[in-house]
Amino acid sequence: MDRKIIITALLVLIALTGKAQTFTWRIEGTVSNAAPTDTLMVIDAEKRSTITTLQVIDGNIIPASGTLDEPAICCIAKQGRSGWIRVFVLESGTVNLHVDLDLIYLMQIGGTPVNDDLMTMLSVQNMDIDVNTYFKKMYEVVNQIVSRHPAHPISPYLIRQCQMTFTPTETIGLIEKLSPEFQASLRMQRLKENLQLAQDTEEGKMFKELTGESPDGKPTALSEYVGKGKYVLADFWASWCGPCIAEMPNVIALYEKYKERGLNVIGITVRDAPEKSDSIVRQMGIPFPQIYESKPMSIYGVTGIPHSILFAPDGTILSRRIVSSKELDKKLETIFNDKYTISGNFTMLINEGVNVYDVEIHNDSTIILPAGQQIKKYEVKDGKFQISGRIEKPLYSELMVKQDMKFKNGETRIGSHTIPFIIETGNIVMDDEQLLFRGTPLNDVCFEAMLKYRELIESDQYDELKRYVKDFVNQHRDDQAAIFMIDLARDLLQPQEILTMINQCSEDVQRSCYIAMLKFRLIEESKGPQEGDKFVDFSVEYNGKTTRLSDYVGRGKYVLVDFWASWCGPCRQEIPNLIAAYEKYKDRGLQVIGIAAWDKPEDTLRAIEKEKMPYPQIINSQKIATEIYGINGIPEIILFAPDGTILARGLRGNEIEKKLAEILNDR
Repeated sequence: MDRKIIITALLVLIALTGKAQTFTWRIEGTVSNAAPTDTLMVIDAEKRSTITTLQVIDGNIIPASGTLDEPAICCIAKQGRSGWIRVFVLESGTVNLHVDLDLIYLMQIGGTPVNDDLMTMLSVQNMDIDVNTYFKKMYEVVNQIVSRHPAHPISPYLIRQCQMTFTPTETIGLIEKLSPEFQASLRMQRLKENLQLAQDTEEGKMFKELTGESPDGKPTALSEYVGKGKYVLADFWASWCGPCIAEMPNVIALYEKYKERGLNVIGITVRDAPEKSDSIVRQMGIPFPQIYESKPMSIYGVTGIPHSILFAPDGTILSRRIVSSKELDKKLETIFNDKYTISGNFTMLINEGVNVYDVEIHNDSTIILPAGQQIKKYEVKDGKFQISGRIEKPLYSELMVKQDMKFKNGETRIGSHTIPFIIETGNIVMDDEQLLFRGTPLNDVCFEAMLKYRELIESDQYDELKRYVKDFVNQHRDDQAAIFMIDLARDLLQPQEILTMINQCSEDVQRSCYIAMLKFRLIEESKGPQEGDKFVDFSVEYNGKTTRLSDYVGRGKYVLVDFWASWCGPCRQEIPNLIAAYEKYKDRGLQVIGIAAWDKPEDTLRAIEKEKMPYPQIINSQKIATEIYGINGIPEIILFAPDGTILARGLRGNEIEKKLAEILNDR
C-alpha cells in the first residue's frame, strides 16, 4: 500500500480519535439565597439541552460529575423559573461555582483553565465603570481568551455574544485568531461578512443611505432625517422581536425627553411585514417616524435587534455599541448637557466703596444684533449676579462690568471694564479677588494662564512671557482658550506674530467672529510702518500750535515714542520705565516723547503733572497717529533710529532698557 495513503489514514484516525476523546467533568460550589428544595439545571447553551441537575443543601451544591466528548458551554437555570444564569464551561477537571439566585448571576467561576479566564471576564462585568471603559476592558479580556484558546468552543461563542460590544474591526480581528476549523464554520463566515459591511458604517464614519417606505406607503429614506443639523437616533426593530417591543417604551421616553433639545428618533423595521409593523406603531402610540421594508442587514451589517445607531448633526455615526436604554440616556445626557450658569460677586470692590451697576455678556452672538435689539443687561444686586442658559459648544466671551471708576486725582466716573472668559456647560464662577472666572475645564485653564501672565508681567520677564503665550496658543489651537490668550496678548506681540498664531489655530477657532475681526485689523495694522521702515510723519493741532512727529524723529537722535492715554492703566505703569530710560540715556543721544492718543487734553495734562513726566508730549493726537501706525491697543512704544528708521515696536518693561543698552552703552 502507498505510504502516503497509510500516513493520511493515520492522521485522519488520530484526528477522529482526538475529537471523540471523552473526559470527566465535576461541578461543586455554593449558592446564595437558595430555598431548601431548590434544584438547578445545567443547560448546554449551544444545544439547548439539559446536561445534569444540581441539588442544593444548606447553600452548598451537592457535587455532580459526568463525561462529555467535547467541552460544553453551559448556563444554569432554576427549576420552575425562566431566565438563565450565564456562563461557564464543562471541561476536564472540577469547576467551582458560586451562584446568587436573587441576582440571577454567577458570582464566581474557576477551577479549570478556561473557567479561570472567564472569571477575569466576570470581574470586568462587576466593575462600576463607564461604558467606554467597560468596552475597552472587555475587549482586552476576550482578546486574551481567544488568543489562549483559539480551538476551544468558548472563543467563537464569546465573539458572537460580544459582537455588539466591540467595533466591527475589533470583532473581525478576533475571528481571524480562531482556529482554521472555527473560521471556516458557516456561522463565523456569515458573521464576518456582516461585520465587513458594518466596517463601512462603524463609529466615526459618515452615514450610508437606506431607503424604504413610510407608514402611508410613500418612498422615504434615511437622508430625509440624518445629516440635517440634528442628532438622530435610529432604532432598528420588528413586530416579531420580543426584546424590541419590551424596549420600545424606553425609546419613546428618550424621544420625549430630548426632542425639544435637538434629538430626532427614526424607527427602522427589520424583516417585518409593513402591516404588522404598523399595527405595533398604532398599538404602542409610537410618536416618531418609521421606515418600513428597508435592508439594514445588508447596508449597516445589523446582525441582531433591537439595535440602535446614534448619528451626529452632520451625519457622522457617533455610536452603534449601545448596550441599553440606560447607557443611551447617559450618552444623550452628556450630549445635551448644554446648561450653563455664570455667577459671581463684587464684594471686594463694594468694600472699597465702588458701586457696581450691571453686567453684559459680549461674544460672537452680540457682535451683530437685529435692528432695534440691544445687548441684555443683567442687574447686580447686593453685589451679586447670576446668568444661566444653554449653549451647544464653548464660546469665548467677555463680561462687561458697569461700575464706578476711581482715578488717581480722586475723580470718580461711571465706566466699564471687561473680564474675558468662556461660556461652556457647567457652573462658571467669578473669583472676586482675581476678577477672573473658573469652575469649568476651559475657564480653569484660562484662570491659571492669566495668573502666569500677570506674574511674568510683574517680574518684567517679557521674553519668557512671549514664549509662554505662543506655546499656550499652540497647545490650545483647537479650543476657545486660544482666543482667550490671543486677546490677552494682542498688545504684547507684533501684528505678524499674532497673525502667525491665528493661522496655526483650527478652522473652528478661526471662524470666531472675534478672531475674524482681529485678523482683519491686524492685516490693516501690518500695512503701517514696521521694523526696518522709515517713519511716517503726521501733524497735530492743539491750542493753536501745530506739532509734527518730524519735529523729533529723523533729526540725528534715537527717539523712544510712547503712544499712551491718561485712562490707560498699563500705560501709566510703563511711565516710570520711560522716565528712567530718559534720565539714564538723555545725555547719550536719546530723546523720549509721549503721544497722547484717544484722550481728552485736560486729562492728559493732569496725568503729565501727576506722573512728573520730564519729556516732550504731543497732545490731542486722538486717532491720527494710531491709524497711521496701525495701533489698536496702547501702550505702544516704538524706538526710531537717528535717521528715522523704526528699530523696534511693542517694547515693554525691561525690554526698553535691554534694547537701549544694546545701542547706547558704548556712547
